[in-house]
Amino acid sequence: MEEKQEKPFQCGICKRRFKRKDYLKRHMMVHTKEKPFLCDTCGKAFSRKTSLKNHFRVHTGEKPFICKECGKKFSDKGNLSKHLRLHTGEKPYICHFCNKEFSRSHHLQSHLRIHTNEKPFSCTYCDKSFSREFILKNHLKIHTNQKPYECNFCEKKFRQLAHLESHLRIHTGEKPYYCSECGKSFRTSSSLISHKRTHSGEKPYKCTRCGKEFSRLFTLKYHIKNNSCWYNKKSSIQWENLCKDIAEILFEEKKWKWKPKILTPELVNRKWIIPEILVFSQNDKKELIDAKRSIDSIRKKDLDVYPLYADIIHFWCLVPTKRRIQSSNVKVLDSDDIIGLLKKKVSEQNSERIDKIISQIEMLKKGMIIKDQTILSDFNEN
Repeated sequence: MEEKQEKPFQCGICKRRFKRKDYLKRHMMVHTKEKPFLCDTCGKAFSRKTSLKNHFRVHTGEKPFICKECGKKFSDKGNLSKHLRLHTGEKPYICHFCNKEFSRSHHLQSHLRIHTNEKPFSCTYCDKSFSREFILKNHLKIHTNQKPYECNFCEKKFRQLAHLESHLRIHTGEKPYYCSECGKSFRTSSSLISHKRTHSGEKPYKCTRCGKEFSRLFTLKYHIKNNSCWYNKKSSIQWENLCKDIAEILFEEKKWKWKPKILTPELVNRKWIIPEILVFSQNDKKELIDAKRSIDSIRKKDLDVYPLYADIIHFWCLVPTKRRIQSSNVKVLDSDDIIGLLKKKVSEQNSERIDKIISQIEMLKKGMIIKDQTILSDFNEN
């Protein structure tokens, strides 16, 4: 009741109340999308006269509002007020999910989409969607091949103004970002941030396959792209060798060969194929077993060639997977499946051996190296 007396003018659409009638009239433009104030220079429209006045300074270059702390200039008072929070450290906008604080309300709104997974800005060319409008605008330039920002020195063009500004420093030699620890200077803030990690020892980028940590993102990408990750090599070899111990338990009553050498047909360019295990079943039926690091390691060539030599093809994958290959004569078992089969074979005579094999499987899954029956867990040391 008290609010109605203080704010007698109510919006009929969203029920928001206002002290004055002209405030309500101005607010209604939010709903009607009315923008009666036009810029004579570029034609951009605004719902408020003050917004047009502030916008016009973009064309005149006028920046009458000056920060007393650092001297930076602004075209409108609101941006100066927001900037001052950098000096005061004030962060009045708080995320109710994780309590992270922000100096600007739109930073909080963008952050909230991390929790809600909301991506309201969709690309009209592809299926991608984005949490922020400016990311969508930058993305659209990929489809249109638009590069509106051109270097005056070398005529190189860029999609984003920030990229041009960074590039210009190559020509000017400017390095405005200084390290407070050693005084070294850098062209970009991201280079400074990466450099500071050499002092702090921070390594925020971690390989999900082998656990090795890196101070720079491009180093992690290079590590993965160029197969320098030991998980691609050492763990695959060790998994293959471990499969021999597994086969000795699972096929103890069957006739089988380890690493059989088989002549390949014409469709394969190599002379021989060597799967890990060849099992001879009843009625001269053959089963091939090939150890793979993951289901993604299974090649089309494997699926083309192996069925020519065996009735059933097994792929033993170290990395657990829910995917399966749709084929009646191809079976995919991951390490969890194999552990289940081993547990069914446990007896008084082999229980210690099976426990040891299962332990080694678990270590490989976690990205640890097995050497001389000893688990080495210091693989991610640099």
